[in-house]
Amino acid sequence: MHLNAKISIDTPFNDIIYRSLIPDMVSTSKVQLSASNKDVLEFSFSAKDISSMRASFNTLFQLLKLSTEILEYKDYDK
Repeated sequence: MHLNAKISIDTPFNDIIYRSLIPDMVSTSKVQLSASNKDVLEFSFSAKDISSMRASFNTLFQLLKLSTEILEYKDYDK
């Protein structure tokens, strides 16, 4: 079985998150990141089984959560 998924995300920090995550996305063929416009980040996932897909989702969501928390904290300091 082969699984594919696509997730679109819109945050106020899309450009910064894109630039911070792209080095990690280039090194793996399982998750690809694109930004067709500055409003939406698109993540495409490919996995051989549900466990691999879940692991990819969890990793990405943890990176997004951390990035957003850091940026919100930085913005809070202003």
